[in-house]
Amino acid sequence: MLKTRSGRCIKPNSEYFESISSKKQHKCLVLKIKKILKKQESLRSEEEKDLIINFQDVVKNINLTQTKKSNAQLHQEIVIDEEDILKMKCSELARAIKNSKKCVVYTGAGISTSASIPDYRGPSGLWTMLKKGVKVKIPDFSLVEPTYSHMALLELVNKNIVSHIVSQNCDGLHLRSGLDRTKLSELHGNCFVEFCTQCNSEYIRLFDVTEKTAFRKHLTGRYCSSCPTSQLEDSIIHFGEKLRDGMPYNWQGANNNVNDADLILCLGTSLKVLKHYNCLWPKKKADLYIVNIQWTPKDKMAKLKINGYCDQVLKLVLDELNENSNMCLNVTNYEVKSDPLFEIATELKEYEYNTTNKSLLTKDFISKKNPIETKSESGWFTKCFKKK
Repeated sequence: MLKTRSGRCIKPNSEYFESISSKKQHKCLVLKIKKILKKQESLRSEEEKDLIINFQDVVKNINLTQTKKSNAQLHQEIVIDEEDILKMKCSELARAIKNSKKCVVYTGAGISTSASIPDYRGPSGLWTMLKKGVKVKIPDFSLVEPTYSHMALLELVNKNIVSHIVSQNCDGLHLRSGLDRTKLSELHGNCFVEFCTQCNSEYIRLFDVTEKTAFRKHLTGRYCSSCPTSQLEDSIIHFGEKLRDGMPYNWQGANNNVNDADLILCLGTSLKVLKHYNCLWPKKKADLYIVNIQWTPKDKMAKLKINGYCDQVLKLVLDELNENSNMCLNVTNYEVKSDPLFEIATELKEYEYNTTNKSLLTKDFISKKNPIETKSESGWFTKCFKKK
């Protein structure tokens, strides 16, 4: 007699019994046909050939599933354009940027990989390695610096060549590069920002505030100075959580700029999440340019797909703009002593010192608040996956 997982017996004549039996029979049939399909046609028996003919719907589903698996593997492959092709494509992108009246940039994890922050779906990406059962080392976000891509985008925004940046990243590197917050939309939050849910007061810190937070658990352990009974929450939006408005998300800024954009440049984002945000893909179609080393679901819609690393591509693009457009673009190196966090951050009060063991950003670069080691897997970057 069949039993459920709880041990309850299933009556042989019940509908549930028949449903379970039918599912088991179908599963056995699928496995049998899979084995037959692996054989050469000449080696199949007459009975096996009849099964293939009589169950074409099952065969079709098996082939469709196999095709999807093959495509998924192809989408994970790294593709890098040859040097001469890369330069030619970067020249085309530079011309498009020069001629654009309003350029908006979408950024993803790919612009931060050169800062030793892993992406998600790359060969050494977070999701890729977790599927293999491999732990990923995550740096403390106070220990990393904005990359060339961050500083190049800062220059393009400051020279009014790029109107707005929409980022999926929570690492805070756009803000730390010196980018004007009104020109930035951090759709999934910022690991240096916590806020009060009662009065909406924002607290920018010199350390990663997500040490004690996780999926649907956002309390940081600190309290609002204006609302003493209100615990602060981090600003991170994990995969599967509802989007929020206000800062640092700045959806209004994104909407206002995207609607008028004639060029959208996607840097280092797989677009697997952004493609679902309809407001980022206006009816008034803008020219789409994509820079990524892997497949994205928007590749066929792109006017140009550049298969390359963000730092390398932006270096070539800015060189082209300087040489042929006389734009005088000067990408400065990041200097920790000039990090804007020092000007806008709220320092911890003495009684709050024990609320974090994270590294503090200082003008001498990094200072540990105390000798307790920070686990590499702590914070927003990995905890959201434990619920999967």
